[in-house]
Amino acid sequence: MNGCKNRLSRSATSVLLGALALLLVVPATYAQTPNVLVDASYLGHPQVNQRVRGVVDIDIRDGSRLRSVTWEQIAGAPARLTPLANNAVRVRLANAAAYRAHLIEVLSEFPIPPEPPVPAGDDDEYSGGLQDRWQVVAVSPLALEDAETITLQVTVLTTSGEYKATVDVSVALPFGIATGLKNVPINQPVLLYGKDQPSYNWTFASKPFASDAVLMAANTRSPYFTPDASGVYEVQVNDTGAKMPVTLTIYAGTWRGVITGQASNGDQIADSTCTNCHNGTIAPDKFTPWAASGHSHIFTDNLNTSDHYGTNCFSCHTVGYDPLHANQGMDEAPDYAAFLASDLLHGAAPGNWTTMLREFPAAAKKANIQCENCHGPQVIANDTSPAHGLSGVAVGEPRISLSADLCGSCHGEPLRHGRFQQWQLSGHANYELAIDEGQNGTCARCHTVNGFLEWVPVLLGQVPGKDPGDSVQVTWSEDETHPQTCVTCHDPHDVGTTTGVGTDAKIRITGKTAMLDAGFQANGVGSGAICMTCHNSRRGLRNDKTFAGLTDPDRASHPGPQADVLMGQNAFLVTTGVRGRHSFIHNTCVTCHM
Repeated sequence: MNGCKNRLSRSATSVLLGALALLLVVPATYAQTPNVLVDASYLGHPQVNQRVRGVVDIDIRDGSRLRSVTWEQIAGAPARLTPLANNAVRVRLANAAAYRAHLIEVLSEFPIPPEPPVPAGDDDEYSGGLQDRWQVVAVSPLALEDAETITLQVTVLTTSGEYKATVDVSVALPFGIATGLKNVPINQPVLLYGKDQPSYNWTFASKPFASDAVLMAANTRSPYFTPDASGVYEVQVNDTGAKMPVTLTIYAGTWRGVITGQASNGDQIADSTCTNCHNGTIAPDKFTPWAASGHSHIFTDNLNTSDHYGTNCFSCHTVGYDPLHANQGMDEAPDYAAFLASDLLHGAAPGNWTTMLREFPAAAKKANIQCENCHGPQVIANDTSPAHGLSGVAVGEPRISLSADLCGSCHGEPLRHGRFQQWQLSGHANYELAIDEGQNGTCARCHTVNGFLEWVPVLLGQVPGKDPGDSVQVTWSEDETHPQTCVTCHDPHDVGTTTGVGTDAKIRITGKTAMLDAGFQANGVGSGAICMTCHNSRRGLRNDKTFAGLTDPDRASHPGPQADVLMGQNAFLVTTGVRGRHSFIHNTCVTCHM
């Protein structure tokens, strides 16, 4: 009984209590009317393939008579329900394979139910989820929460009507929140996924000498393993369609951290081991913009100012925080326990961060959102990870992803941090279109993040001799193609300091556009400049063209001429060049559409 479409029906309170699974009796949501009060809960400690008992308390206040009590499952991995005496129900939770299959299902479907609902049998309703590729699976917080939770509904029928209540039951799956990178921490299970084909034969082509890791469910589309030693794991499988083996090279290591102090302006000082190379000469200087960004200050600012900050925020706001797995994250710093025992988390004070740097430097080294949060752990066998680009391994792919999944590992926890789900429901998440257009060097400039990032330096005049109208060189395959993801618009190393209302998140093109393919330049349009870069009529039509001169229908305006309409350009039969009033709204497109 598949309940994916009803995932948002549960309450935040019951999700939290169900996830803890520490209490013998767990209260849940209830429905209350003037006539009958129904309160559903469960007894037991939820675990995969184990039993719990659903119980219901019925308070009939209108004098009506009880006719029946019916339990059913309305969401989650399929459980087996058996009615018991006293209107209770025995719930046999699904096995590990069913929960893993449900996680894959959650990752493949709409993050929230679409309105209106997609017609049954429509196979093309959503392309923004888990892709048909050989990959390490990324898992957002919401997806993991959904996969771990089943929702039970009890229906009470009396002579006065029907009354319902629900209760959520959550288990702890072995899989954690994951970025989808091939650079992973040790001791946390890594979930893999393959292309759709009749059979699978996943094996280790190689693994570290000290590793006893075993590939679980190796004959399925979604196997997994736990890297138990630092090093390189090569996982191989036959691609039956291409008739050739595919190898996923996965680097497993431990967390390092880079913060060693604080500059006079309040920005973080990074370990000189890193900045000696990342200085703009040997390697790009990513530390200077990062040090002033919200990523590098989020822990610092909350420690200094928030009265409700705590360890539930650390999985995103620090490096490697994960009490369930040993991999040298912040929670394993030698002074972490002493930091928790101090007063720093118990009351906001402007000097808390300075105190932490001085008294708990090992924990502070892994505080805030750093390089490793987005690029994976840096240390393998007490040395620099070869995934970083040393030891003869090329820089890039294991540590870098253009996918929105990476950002979604933190920005995918509604309600406050649900940017990832908003993106998934947008037209920008259209993988089908990106794949269709992504191998054309002209179309890919707007229809893929791959092409757009190649195009931006040319647009901004940073590549001498390059014409912005030229095609970009396609160096990526279909399986490496992504649509317009977070990093299309945002440089994650230079992200501003404030999110939500009053955001100052940085974007790659702002204020004015370059000369657009539509034949004009938009000035004074704020953040909307990056939208207009693609959302214009393109294809060469200009203001001096008329219907009489349009002899080639293929040269008609390209769909999406929003910039033309807003700026009063390229119109027929009306005066052109007069900006619409909406074009003078602060940040134009973004003010209304974000």
